[in-house]
Amino acid sequence: MELTRHCDLCEHKQSDFKLGLVCGLTSRKPAFNKTCSQILLRDNFEEKLKQINLEYDQLKRKRLLTYSYTVVFIFIGLIVMFVAYYFGTYIYNISNRTSIRLYTYPLIIFSVSLAPLGIAVSTLINYLQHIKVAKSKKEDLDKVLALYNIKYAIDMDYQKEFHGTQEVYIDLKVKGVR
Repeated sequence: MELTRHCDLCEHKQSDFKLGLVCGLTSRKPAFNKTCSQILLRDNFEEKLKQINLEYDQLKRKRLLTYSYTVVFIFIGLIVMFVAYYFGTYIYNISNRTSIRLYTYPLIIFSVSLAPLGIAVSTLINYLQHIKVAKSKKEDLDKVLALYNIKYAIDMDYQKEFHGTQEVYIDLKVKGVR
């Protein structure tokens, strides 16, 4: 585990352009074994805890919407593909089979069907990447807190959404902070 994860929660942290994240007490990179005896967990810690848990919770709440969006766009893409196929079959049956120009229309329609499929796949991949990162951050934070025997309970109250903005009230209870 990176030691800077501990420092990222501490009030003593400082940023140095050459060294990166350093301890404000020693002006050096962290050099402790398992836990820091000088760690000070206050406002920075609580904000980081709220931020990481809120980000993860919001992504979990978007899961159904993302999967629905993906299924709908895959369905649209497949319908357009079938239309292109049946249109091509129809042209083949009614044409004299010498008019190549008519076959470009089903190809164009088929090409258009790839757009919704691309949108569906890219949305799903984007969601999966974001949820993986958020989950990793939360697990890393929980591992650091477990080293210090810190437990927390977080309750998030989502208010109604107005014009794309939604207020969230976060109630955080922490046990074991030094």
